[in-house]
Amino acid sequence: MPVDLDVIVPVVLAAGDGTRLGGGKLLLPFRGRPLICHAVRAALAGSDGPVVVVVGADAPAVAAAVRDDVADRPDAAARLTVVENPRWKDGQSTSLRRGVQAAREISAGTLAGVMAILGDQPTILAETVRALADRHVRQWRDDPFHGATRPTYRGRPGNPVVLSSRLFQEVAALQGDVGARAILARLGERLLLYPVEDEGVVRDVDTLDEYESLTRETE
Repeated sequence: MPVDLDVIVPVVLAAGDGTRLGGGKLLLPFRGRPLICHAVRAALAGSDGPVVVVVGADAPAVAAAVRDDVADRPDAAARLTVVENPRWKDGQSTSLRRGVQAAREISAGTLAGVMAILGDQPTILAETVRALADRHVRQWRDDPFHGATRPTYRGRPGNPVVLSSRLFQEVAALQGDVGARAILARLGERLLLYPVEDEGVVRDVDTLDEYESLTRETE
């Protein structure tokens, strides 16, 4: 099947163990539900097609939390695919590879790209997810060699990042806990930095101080 430029699949990376926060980070409560559920909700609300969630550490509990959160929304549940990364200890690159693999299987070869969303980005807006995908598609229509689209907030680069399918071979070669940083560094003008008014793109939760600050500010 030919590539469909409109098919951008969000991939939520939720396989890490959160050791800097003492473990179990993605299951910590935030606004009445597990932390991970907020990124997944933004991905589902910001897209019309499938969403992939990659789990690893605490896989059964994280997968259950995600599925339970959409149990009362049949449309969202039907679009959600949860896959396990058995090699999550080898770093984020393995989760990104697993997510791309799952997205390609779901899209049956028409996939134009994936949007890599961090599972510990609980304040990311659904509008940002949709705007990034739309901007990436418009850029690729103008430039078939376009590589990736990354949001910025007041000059700071953030996440999620949209990766064109032309980069999937490079994703498959990634090693270690680097995510897509090494690929983005090589893109030059093929990387579009897209300004957004969403602080959530530069805000993730890695430490107890960050988690406590987040919960205080949103009470």
